[in-house]
Order: sequence, then C-alpha cells, then structure tokens
Amino acid sequence: MIRLNFSFNKKIFFIFIVLALISITSFFIWERYFRLTPVEEFSLAKFSPKENFKIIEKENQKLVVNLKDGISFAIPKDWEVRPKVLPKSVDFLVYSKDAEIGERAFLLKKGCKISTLVVYVNTNLENLKKYLSERKNPLASEEITEIFDVRGKYKAIRTNAKLEKFNMGGVAINIPLNRRVYEISLDFALPDKERCISIFNQVLNTLEIKRKLWF
Repeated sequence: MIRLNFSFNKKIFFIFIVLALISITSFFIWERYFRLTPVEEFSLAKFSPKENFKIIEKENQKLVVNLKDGISFAIPKDWEVRPKVLPKSVDFLVYSKDAEIGERAFLLKKGCKISTLVVYVNTNLENLKKYLSERKNPLASEEITEIFDVRGKYKAIRTNAKLEKFNMGGVAINIPLNRRVYEISLDFALPDKERCISIFNQVLNTLEIKRKLWF
C-alpha cells in the first residue's frame, strides 16, 4: 500500500511539472510572439541596426536590402549613401544625386532623401495610428495621419507633413508586420515636391517584406 501511494505521488508530481513547463512555455510564446506592445512602451523599443541594411546592385536595379528583417526596395540608380551626413542616425539614409544639405544636417535645400528604419514592436494599425497621431513633429506646420494601402499587400499608416519654416515636406509610411514596424520616409525640398513624391511612389511599388514565422 505504501509503495502504491509512493508511485501515485510520483505520477502526480510528474504531471504537475509537465503542466508547469507547458504553462511557462505558453506564456513565453504569447509574450514574445502574440502580445501586442503597449503604446506607452513604443519609445523603449529597440531598432534594427542600420548596419543590417545594404545596397545591392542586381539586374539593372539598385536595391536597399535588410535580410535579417526581410525588407527590400529599389531606388534610382544614381541615388547614393552619404555616410558622413548624420553618422549617428539610427535610420539608413539614401539621397538623390542632386540633394543639397541645409544648415543643419537633417535639412535639405534641394532634392530628396529616403530613410528606412525597422522597430521591434508588435502592434496593429489601430494602436500604431493612435501613437503616430499623438506623436506630432514639433517642426511641422501641418501634419495629416491616415491609413494607407501599399501595393494592395501591406496595410500602413501614412503621415504627410509640411515643414514650412524650413521649406521642406515629408511623407512617412509605417507598416506593422512580423512583430515589427517598418518605416520608410521621404524628405524633400518643397520646390522638388512633385518629383520626389513621384520617385517615392515608384520606390513603394517595389517594396517587398517577407513574412516571418519567428523573430
């Protein structure tokens, strides 16, 4: 009888351990892959290092590629990286050949600039729109945030901004996918607005983001 009780207790203990491990594993999977990042934690999020981005020339195209985060898009062949401009920026930056930098390194007197960034937050369109709507650019004289469709493949938040004081404008596209937010932004000198936006739309038409099952 004593032996039977001992064997029974061992089985109960074993079942308890298995259930505890399943619970811990389930919580870890939920926390890492399914839990939405609270909006108030967005500012604490980590970024994909800009070293993850590369320029690749392939089949008469110049591509911006980040293999780790699964994003790529084509840019005009004469656009260039200027590593000495804003070297501490967390964004990966490319400039039109005719771009002229203003008095401050983030300003443009002429031409266009495209920046891209990947932020590690798990969110949806609704929360992302709320965050971006509340986080107004203090330099913008006008700013509009709206839901936008990219190529019929990616739901995004688009923000249009005008920086009248600096004679500049901008468009930012933020796509929540793969437990990340992919941001592609355009800055332009106002006299070059139509040309730069036309180029930016062509860039967006080449955008590819590979869906990732794991982090």
